[in-house]
Amino acid sequence: TFGKHGHMGYLDKRFGLVYGHLIFLAPASLPEINRITVSFRLPEGWGVVAPWKRQGDIFVIDIRDDPYGMNPLEPLGRATIGLGSFTMCQEKVRNFNIKVYNFAGWSDEHKKIICENIFWLARYQLDLFGVDASWDYMAVFVPNGKDGQRIFGGSSAWGQGFEMEKIRTRQYELFSHRLHHALNAYDPLGYSMEDPATGWFIEGTASYYEIKALASREFYPI
Repeated sequence: TFGKHGHMGYLDKRFGLVYGHLIFLAPASLPEINRITVSFRLPEGWGVVAPWKRQGDIFVIDIRDDPYGMNPLEPLGRATIGLGSFTMCQEKVRNFNIKVYNFAGWSDEHKKIICENIFWLARYQLDLFGVDASWDYMAVFVPNGKDGQRIFGGSSAWGQGFEMEKIRTRQYELFSHRLHHALNAYDPLGYSMEDPATGWFIEGTASYYEIKALASREFYPI
């Protein structure tokens, strides 16, 4: 599928990136589910990055491990999932833990620049709003597709993923925008509004703070 952000899920011989709901299909009505396990069969040398708890060779999503008591189908369907070989860097802002997974084939300098900028931009918003939630948030960055097109692996309270082969200001704007939605829209951390007509406010504040965050890093003056 191809959308406004490029390939909506992507797989080639180098890596894969997909939004959970595109591969995990569930009936609209199901009895209450308390626990889901997920495993993958992958080419030699490949691994999986996902926001779920790992137990050996499987991932476990258990309602008893979720402080918000969310149905396991939520983190299953909203997960950004990276397949292949990745290098991880992380930083903790109070109790909010940010993990960045960069495509392992990039140079060390390329990965270093991404990690430094992502941590700065995340810290700006988390400090500004005093976020102290005990939470893990991941970002998965991959090359463009073989056709040169962009790739989108979803965005949720658990993280986001997209192409970062060519480091541009717009890439960082998108990261900051989607991180803000984890605070102002996405369950379970974000607030909600009863009137759908107020969606302009959710998008407007995310766009505003993406600009403020980048300005704090001197990407451009405001």
